This record gives sequence, structure tokens and C-alpha cells, in this order.
Amino acid sequence: MAREKAKKDPADYSVEEKLKNLYALQSMLSEIDGIKTLRGELPLEVQDLEDEIEGLTTRIERITADIAELKKEINERNGKIAENKTNIERYTKQMDSVRNNREYESLSKQVEYAELDNQLHEKKIREAKEVVEAKTAEMTRCNHDVNERRVMLETKKEELEEIVSETKAEEDKLRERAKNLELTIEARLLNAF
Repeated sequence: MAREKAKKDPADYSVEEKLKNLYALQSMLSEIDGIKTLRGELPLEVQDLEDEIEGLTTRIERITADIAELKKEINERNGKIAENKTNIERYTKQMDSVRNNREYESLSKQVEYAELDNQLHEKKIREAKEVVEAKTAEMTRCNHDVNERRVMLETKKEELEEIVSETKAEEDKLRERAKNLELTIEARLLNAF
């Protein structure tokens, strides 16, 4: 008789049997939802922490690139300062051997321009060093935040894995029973359900 019932077409069941099967299916799915509720917000918290870590890591990479660019700029400006100092020495030596006032004025303007250019480069170097210090401090803070988030992430993952491992067997068993029960319900009723 059990075999006859298993082979029986779902449309041939009485209304009472159909309702009982639907109720049993709903109960099983509610139990599965209860198990998912047990997990709570942990899966979302884990995902949020992973996203936050990824964002902070990207920020650290960007800061590192900015610092490298600023250091490159500082080195270029130091090179220009050295070049200007060489030019100033050359112009000063040339001033000793000038023949007329116009050459002297021209060389003194060149020296003045090179000195002003050096002052500008020194100012820009100071500003760049301040920005490097600020970005280094920000990078240190971001690294600290990433480490904190990683510790939190590991804790949350362990909690989630513990809950999942405790409920996995029960959830799988309920899903299998629900799947078998779905076979005893008409497709039309199942779609409406």
C-alpha cells in the first residue's frame, strides 16, 4: 500500500490529504527559516567586514601610491635646487669677468631668478613633506583598522561556522523531507504556494 501511495498522482489525492501535505511542507519550510534566523545577521556582518577590509586595503594602496609620487616630486625638486645652485655659482663667476653693465645686470637677474626658484622649490618640498607625514599617519591608522577588522572578521566567521555546523545536518534533513513532500503536491498548488 505504501508503494501505491508513493506512485499515486498528486492530483488524485483528496483535498484533506493535499491540505495536510501543504501544511507539512509549510511547517518544514518554517523550521528551515527558523534555522536561518538562528544565524541572524552574522552572514551580513561577515560580508560587511569583508567589504570594509577590502575598502581599507584599497585606500592603503592609494595612499602608498600618493606617498611614492610625493617622494618622487621631492627628489625632482631637490635635483632642481642642486642644478640652480650650480647655475648660481657659474653666474657668480661670470659676473667677475663681465665687460659691460648690461651683461652684469643680466647675470644678476639670472642669479636672482635661480634663488627665487630655489625658494619656491624649498617651499614645495616642505609642503610635500607635510603631506607625506599626514598620509603616513593616515596609512598607519588604516593599517590598524584593517587589523582590527580582520580580528573581528575571524571571530564572526568562527561564530557563523559553529552555528552552521550545529544546524547543517538538521537543515539538510528538513530540506530533503520538504523535497520529498513537494513530490506529493500538485505543481499547480506548489506554484501557488
